Amino acid sequence: MFKKLFSSHSKLEEAIRNDNYNNWESHFNNYNNTNSKKADPVKLQSLGLEIYEKHLQDVIQDYAITDDEKRGLTKIIAYFQLPDSAINSIKSKYAKNAVTGLSKQKLADNHLSEEEIQEIGLFAKELNIADDEVTRINQQNAL
Repeated sequence: MFKKLFSSHSKLEEAIRNDNYNNWESHFNNYNNTNSKKADPVKLQSLGLEIYEKHLQDVIQDYAITDDEKRGLTKIIAYFQLPDSAINSIKSKYAKNAVTGLSKQKLADNHLSEEEIQEIGLFAKELNIADDEVTRINQQNAL
């Protein structure tokens, strides 16, 4: 009884998690089309944060964020009305390692071109890392 009271959307959450957070919007639409009690994304912000985090991890895995990927992340934020503070917290969990990884990748030839420095800087900006921190990361990796 208690579980049913507090997890009325557990099937929706389970379906999304079982799908590795892919097709989350389709799962919401299907759920809302087949259930009398509709799932309100704003009331499921914790699920939205899980979805955002998983998608961010997938996006930064290749050390680049495309415009389509940005739109996808922005769509999740808007759909669940996720607060900036929560988004920044999630980004901070992965940002430094991702920027460090890109920096090391670009330093494979023991040189960073101006273009590579700009690429690292743009990637870092998307993850809310300050320019001075990017410089420090690049210098540390160069050593």
